[in-house]
Amino acid sequence: MMALRQIQPIQSHSLTIQLPPAFLGYPQAEIIVLPLGEAANTSAMTTELFIQRFAGAQLDFPEREPVGQSQEREDWE
Repeated sequence: MMALRQIQPIQSHSLTIQLPPAFLGYPQAEIIVLPLGEAANTSAMTTELFIQRFAGAQLDFPEREPVGQSQEREDWE
């Protein structure tokens, strides 16, 4: 299996990939694009996109040990 890994700047929603000569004999190529680093402006993220990105990110706190019987407070005088 051949693979080509490049890091390219994104310009106006497009990328240009120069393929090495070894790829010329193939009729197709699979392209996988992954973002690198953090998004530039997350404050402009819509509520829906925010929920999709961070859904399930809440910490899962461990169960607490029982602290014994609770006591009722005497009435105030």
